[in-house]
Amino acid sequence: MNRGQIEARLIAHIESVAGAHVTNTTHLIDEQILDSMGFINLIAFIETEFGVSFEESELDECFETIGMIAGLVLKKRV
Repeated sequence: MNRGQIEARLIAHIESVAGAHVTNTTHLIDEQILDSMGFINLIAFIETEFGVSFEESELDECFETIGMIAGLVLKKRV
């Protein structure tokens, strides 16, 4: 699976949960797309969908945009 495919799955999931249009550069926190429960849901989705898990420090550093999340997923899948 490539970066574009990961981003597409993340976008579809977030749009279905949040009911808002997002792109790979949308700032999920700054634009208040997801609340704390939304982020927990997103993390669970990613862990199930892509078979990866995260350290707490990675959540703060890499969960700003879908593009950043996709990059982290790709890195962890290698």
